[in-house]
Amino acid sequence: MSTQIDAVTLAQDMIRCNSVTPADGGTLDVLQSSLEGLGFKCHRLTFGGDGTDEVQNLYARWGTQRPNLCFAGHTDVVPVGDAKAWTVDPFAAEIRDDQLFGRGAADMKCGTTASIFTYLYLSRLRHLLSGKLTLCVVSDEETGGYWGSDYLLREHRDQFLGDCVLNGEPSSVDTIRFGEKAPFWFRIDVRTQGGHGAYPHLSRNAIRLATELMQALYELEDTIVAMPDKVQQVLARREVAAAIEKGLGAGASEIVPRITLNIGRIEGGVKVNMAADACSFEVAFAHIWRRIFIGDVAFFGHANDRPVIKGTVERDG
Repeated sequence: MSTQIDAVTLAQDMIRCNSVTPADGGTLDVLQSSLEGLGFKCHRLTFGGDGTDEVQNLYARWGTQRPNLCFAGHTDVVPVGDAKAWTVDPFAAEIRDDQLFGRGAADMKCGTTASIFTYLYLSRLRHLLSGKLTLCVVSDEETGGYWGSDYLLREHRDQFLGDCVLNGEPSSVDTIRFGEKAPFWFRIDVRTQGGHGAYPHLSRNAIRLATELMQALYELEDTIVAMPDKVQQVLARREVAAAIEKGLGAGASEIVPRITLNIGRIEGGVKVNMAADACSFEVAFAHIWRRIFIGDVAFFGHANDRPVIKGTVERDG
């Protein structure tokens, strides 16, 4: 049985696992081996199947009574894109100038390593502590968490709902976040008759309609969001804004209280001189209130009309 593990080595071992979401790529094996080597019992929960990818999640726990302090992390990472554009192998976990490089180094294998070490340190003091300590590491976060944290709270709420949750998602060593924007992802499909690009009077181009709709959606970023007074007071403090900007870059304090919107994927068209009959795009909202209103999208009239958002569909989440 091993008597110790090294934080940098553990982070490197995780980064070397190709765990593009929702696969864990062996990362959970690395974690489980390290923890069990120190005498800690780990448990696996496998979800999915029936035509969907199986998703592995891992947890460890000691104590039985509340309050429950939960450390939450994830091992899945976003795709690397063009690997040739990287200056290092994204899965080599190379150290240069005392900095660790690789896909997941920031989001969030180093943060998960920090959670694991905090769990280990507090475990040494368990005889002095009351309550329960839970370490939860999921491998479905970057695709929305349906088979990760979302599933754990839907189906095993009593086991995994923390009275306090600490999460090492990338932010800054200068700040401790006390909240997160809520995500809302959706896909929009635009369909038209289509035709030859030389005859726009016969059919609208689905790509053009989609871009007009995208612009209408981006206007939502100007929405003034109502927040609890205490949150507004904290964000209005000059030293808080300075800490946010130091950690996340100039302008970060201005977007914290606002809706942000990202269009991450677009598909459409078959040939440059054809009016596309189909265009689809995927949208990620980040908002800071619990109840949101999503508009029913409708297109009206002639070629110079722009898309409008008509009506409201209410969604809790």
